Amino acid sequence: MDVDFVIAISVFIFIIAFVAIYITNYLSSFQVDVLEYKAKASEIIERVFGQPTEEEVYIDPRLTEKIKRIPIAISEQRGYHFLNEPIALDFVFDKDCKKIAWNSTIRAYDENLIEIPIKISYQNFCNEQFLNSSIITLFVNISENSVKRVFIYFSDNKEILPKSYENFNLVAYYKLDENYGEIAKDYSGNEFNATLKNGTTTCFNNDCPTWIEGKFGYALQFDGINDYLDCSYLNKDIKTIEFWIKPNDDNSVLLQLSSSVNITIENSSIKANGFVSPIIYVNGIENESINVNDWNYVLITTNESVEIKDCAIAKVGNEFYNGTIDDIRFWNITKDESYIIARNSSYLKIQVYPEEEIYVVSSRRLNQIRNLSYDYVRSLLELNYRLRLEVSSRD
Repeated sequence: MDVDFVIAISVFIFIIAFVAIYITNYLSSFQVDVLEYKAKASEIIERVFGQPTEEEVYIDPRLTEKIKRIPIAISEQRGYHFLNEPIALDFVFDKDCKKIAWNSTIRAYDENLIEIPIKISYQNFCNEQFLNSSIITLFVNISENSVKRVFIYFSDNKEILPKSYENFNLVAYYKLDENYGEIAKDYSGNEFNATLKNGTTTCFNNDCPTWIEGKFGYALQFDGINDYLDCSYLNKDIKTIEFWIKPNDDNSVLLQLSSSVNITIENSSIKANGFVSPIIYVNGIENESINVNDWNYVLITTNESVEIKDCAIAKVGNEFYNGTIDDIRFWNITKDESYIIARNSSYLKIQVYPEEEIYVVSSRRLNQIRNLSYDYVRSLLELNYRLRLEVSSRD
């Protein structure tokens, strides 16, 4: 074998070995630096917040706080897609008023931590701004034959600022599930209460509008003599109205929006009097006839806004509706056929679960860190380190 070739190979192997040893030593020293930096960061946290507790959490417990959340499962089981569907529920956050639910902390997120716009209404407070109970209205999208999980979060943290959401298109929503009392609440979040009336008397049951089992939960039954629901607080413009009815007659008044705009039944057909170019759906079909003594889904939509003034449900002028009404919604937008078919053919099943406690990164701790000065942190180390303070969070 050529001696020069052997020498060249030997030199090459030596160089490779030297480079390998150098890289190994470099990476080892780098690892030491990383571990050292981690130790120093932990030292800073310890100096600022004290020793960690023994309670097991996924992140440093000194940077966390407990909050509460209420899990909700929303399911569609009939093969229809729902878009921007309102879910409105009554919640009791703090039955015994232990100051655990500060008003501005209420938030809703889905299982992917995507925030969901909400409206809070009918708030009952313990004291200050600590909530006892309220209605939460939120809007969800849910695919056919699926389950969507939503969580309502709250805590006692007074430092959380309130958040407002815009572009709610639901003007009023009378679920009519109270099953008691003289008031039908507006579950849109706008609190346009409607009052049960027997002529000029405010009352319920007996000779008054009567709470009975409805299409969804409960509903109101009207006698056709002088029972009606006074919704005169509702003074808004709308483009869509929808409701479920079970009429006892194929000729009847239904609903009054103003002195010149109303909805009636004439020979089993729904009439939208005073509307401009309305499209009328009955049981998901345009201009379909209603079925007497059975539940019918009615939706009327138009591109021209209708002004509500002097609103009354089950009454037009001096005439009254004889039958049952359930789940009334007023919208300021038009509704398309996919929405109408889904509403007529399916419904969302809602299950609310008991509240649970979870750990989250404490906003109070983050604010405390943000307020630390560079010089102060550097002085804690008592060594000549160069450092950078960086604190970030997501709303």
